[in-house]
Amino acid sequence: MSNKKIVNPNYITSKKLTRLEEFQEVVGVLNRVYEEEGELIAVFQIDYEIILSNDRKLSKQLEQMIGKRIGILRTDYNRKPFLLRDADKTTKPKNAHGFSRG
Repeated sequence: MSNKKIVNPNYITSKKLTRLEEFQEVVGVLNRVYEEEGELIAVFQIDYEIILSNDRKLSKQLEQMIGKRIGILRTDYNRKPFLLRDADKTTKPKNAHGFSRG
């Protein structure tokens, strides 16, 4: 039997994440939202910064969710590339870091 560490590709384990891949989700307490160099950045309590498309509607939605435990899912839909959810009202993630892919 091998002692190789098995890495589950459904979870992100890096300390910093810059962009979500399609159908990848981040879950955690949103600390703040800011714009930098034309990008919208969502900062989570667990020290992850997520770069999102700079969209005024998305920015306003995120600003209203600061301090809440939320989920941001990147989709492949051009009309709605990011879906937001109140993570306290849904199932909690299995990953201790709060990130999942799938």
